[in-house]
Amino acid sequence: MLNSIRKVKKKAWIVIGVSAAFVLASAGVVYMDIKSIGEEELATQAAAMQNQAADRRIAQIRNIEDRVLRERYRVGEYVKVLPDDKEINDFVQKISEFSAASGVEITKLDDSAARSRGRKKAASAFEEAAYKLLLDGTLSEFLDFMHRFETHDRFIKVKSFAIKNQQSAAQGEVEGPQRHSIEMTLETYVYNPGKGAQQVDIMNADKRSLALLETEPIADSLELETYDYLPQPERRDPFADPRLKAEVSAENQRIAAQNVEEQKKTLDGLLDRFAAIRKALDEEGLITSFVKKVEFGRQLSDQMAKLAVEIESAHKNATFRDKALAESFQRDLAQPFGVLYGERKKVDERGLAQRELKVELEHMNAAFTAGRYEEVVGSARAIMAAKTAANGEEVAKIFREIEYLAGRAQARVEFASIQLELKGYVFEPDRPERAVVIINDRAYSRGEVLADGVIVGRIDLSRVVFLYKDEEIEKPLD
Repeated sequence: MLNSIRKVKKKAWIVIGVSAAFVLASAGVVYMDIKSIGEEELATQAAAMQNQAADRRIAQIRNIEDRVLRERYRVGEYVKVLPDDKEINDFVQKISEFSAASGVEITKLDDSAARSRGRKKAASAFEEAAYKLLLDGTLSEFLDFMHRFETHDRFIKVKSFAIKNQQSAAQGEVEGPQRHSIEMTLETYVYNPGKGAQQVDIMNADKRSLALLETEPIADSLELETYDYLPQPERRDPFADPRLKAEVSAENQRIAAQNVEEQKKTLDGLLDRFAAIRKALDEEGLITSFVKKVEFGRQLSDQMAKLAVEIESAHKNATFRDKALAESFQRDLAQPFGVLYGERKKVDERGLAQRELKVELEHMNAAFTAGRYEEVVGSARAIMAAKTAANGEEVAKIFREIEYLAGRAQARVEFASIQLELKGYVFEPDRPERAVVIINDRAYSRGEVLADGVIVGRIDLSRVVFLYKDEEIEKPLD
């Protein structure tokens, strides 16, 4: 009995031990699982933080790309004032032109730096091109020469100059303005975007640039500042030896007076043309015929455009060197004409008014019906000459109708000049397709073509219908 009890207790302790071991093992497994879950949660949080940081960096990249696109556009606008390769190669010719126009003599020109710029690898997209000159001329001539570069439509920098007087007091008195030996350095740049740092490609760059400019236009623009140089050769030369007495010879006085007279003659001619244009502007407002007004206005605009070119040329070339004439040129011509011409260009850019065109089209239709075909052609020619790209679709539609009507009228004008003498016909009422008409002593049936491209159409008892350039034109049979 005791042995049985002991065996039962032993089994019970074994069961308890095994259960305890299982519980401990299970607790260990649960602990390990909880630890693993915690580590996974920490890894997930770290990945989420990395993703957020990546998103922030991606957003920053977009902003950086936008800034780069805007800067690229700004650089593109700025480099427009820089000369291109062809202009650099032809720049020596431009220097010679400025020399001849100003009177300065070029005794030496060193352009080796400009010619060798492409032979070595450039560290920047902007390549320097320098020219060294040795000149001979008066101060007034040199200032005129320098002014032409400083007001050139390309960026040309006068980097430095040094003036040395060639005459001294030991030489005694001299006639006319004193001449100097002048060292001068000119400098400009050529933009080569393919050199220097490699440009990074940006996806959809053109489309994005347009969108950025529409959202936030770039307000700043690069404009070359210019000025009007008025030569004053009578002023004292500060680089001349003050002990020298500069005298103007009778011959030099005669030449100077002749130059002033020629300048005055040129200015008077320009002023006369400006007065004629002002008178024409007043006359334009009194014209009632639409076609005549359009033709008159087109010719007037052409005259104003030609005068504008000549005024601009006089500006650039400093045509009027006499101070009084230069002031008159600005006050009486350049400034008032500039205002009128600016207003005229705005009128021309607006194009023809839709209402006026509709009224004129009605007049043209009435003239066509009345057989005044040459009038229709003339009206269309004047109107089409005034056509501009600023006209909208409705106006363009009226233009197409005018062109079509003018084409029909032109065909009838040409047809009237063709010699067609109808001398007889043969017509069978029961068989009209066999009708024959005698034209210029020759028999023609329906569908036959005359030498001038005229096609014989229908023939009946009272008329012949011809087809010429898609236009049906009748001629009666006597």
